[in-house]
Amino acid sequence: MGAPHLQAPAARVARFARVLRACLYAVIGLAGIVVVDNLLAHFLTDYKLNNLDWALAGFAGGFLLLAWLRRRAAEKLAVSLLAVFVTLMILEIGLTIVSRVSNPRSFDWYGMPPNLRFELTPTMIQGVAHESTFSTNSTGIRGPEFSDDDRIRILCVGGSTTECLFLNDAKSWPALVAGRMNETSPGVWVGNSGRSGTIVEDHYTLVRYLPEAAQVDCWLVMCGINDLGLTLQGKLQDRMDHTFETAFTYRRPGISLSPQFPLQRNLYTYQMCSGMWKKLRVMLDQMHRTVVQDPSAAWVKHYQEEAELATKETVMPDVSAGLLAYEGSLKKLLERGRELDIKVIFMTQPTIWTEHPSPETQALMIGLGAKESYIYSMAVSARLMQAYNDQLLAFCRREGVPCIDLAAMVPKTIENFYDDCHYTEKGAEVVAEVVANAMQAYMDRVAEIGAKRREVKK
Repeated sequence: MGAPHLQAPAARVARFARVLRACLYAVIGLAGIVVVDNLLAHFLTDYKLNNLDWALAGFAGGFLLLAWLRRRAAEKLAVSLLAVFVTLMILEIGLTIVSRVSNPRSFDWYGMPPNLRFELTPTMIQGVAHESTFSTNSTGIRGPEFSDDDRIRILCVGGSTTECLFLNDAKSWPALVAGRMNETSPGVWVGNSGRSGTIVEDHYTLVRYLPEAAQVDCWLVMCGINDLGLTLQGKLQDRMDHTFETAFTYRRPGISLSPQFPLQRNLYTYQMCSGMWKKLRVMLDQMHRTVVQDPSAAWVKHYQEEAELATKETVMPDVSAGLLAYEGSLKKLLERGRELDIKVIFMTQPTIWTEHPSPETQALMIGLGAKESYIYSMAVSARLMQAYNDQLLAFCRREGVPCIDLAAMVPKTIENFYDDCHYTEKGAEVVAEVVANAMQAYMDRVAEIGAKRREVKK
């Protein structure tokens, strides 16, 4: 037998070696799960990996390679990685408990951050008050909270022309629609879920998952221009592959109870890292731009000046593939409404584009372009937008669903638009009047759906 004073250190060394091996095997197992989960998610599900996902999967794969080639080095690294993992899990569980106690909402994601409020000073655009407030309610929707007194609930869905960023809350067209409808039929709730840059596939994703979208009686959908823009840029498919990330911008803290794949997307830590990465990309992008989106809307004036100097393309591009994808997304959104027994009403997209623009109208153009070197002329832009509006109208006729042809009823004047498609305060009033009047024809059906909703709630 060896001396006792030699056996004790040897035993400690052996225990330490076993701990290192256990840590190594644990991290190898976690790394293997990360690699397999990410590959399966990318190739076998609708989820597509972004740069952060690939970076995590690459790091996990790199560790597996290190464990194979340099086991001792991997053992030392495994201890630190396991400590970080355990710490993060404790933090995630704590955040989950706190956030669920304070907010029992079933879905973790929001289209916009809840209880958001910020002030804007859009002094650089015409037809808009120089001070405005943009705010959301506790569910991230621009509008009032739900109430038991709501006889009818209408959710407005769309991009920036629904969002009305630079218009004060009360002067956005959805808010004006609510005011007009409540004058003659009290108890109408109207919410605004519009988000800048979103396409119909994003709208479908929003109404598919957002709990509040299933608690209304009507979806009022304005769409088309962003689908057109991304088609011309060749970016439509990429956007459709990452639609969840676009439709939902905010997640409450803690581990997500609304499962996503790959699995790391269910961690709040991942969302924080993703948010920091997006901010970094914006900062890097801004370094190469002479102006960025700002509260005063100086960027609008800047891009109008650039458009004035840009080469104007007068040849009509082929957008047939984009139109096909557009109709496919419209179909999915409509089918979701039918599944939930929600009235879906579409609206064509008004713009200021016309075949023969006046100098004042031309000066407001920012334009559509496939490359930075040119934009499509206003005449071509008008034809392209009309093609998308015609596609929507034809789709609605075939499906037997209502479509308010706003594009035909909103005059293409500088009083109604401050750029290609965004409304001045006067323009929002015109849109609201057209929409509120058109909605009267569908209110009986919407009221029936509202009555069923209230009855089920009882």
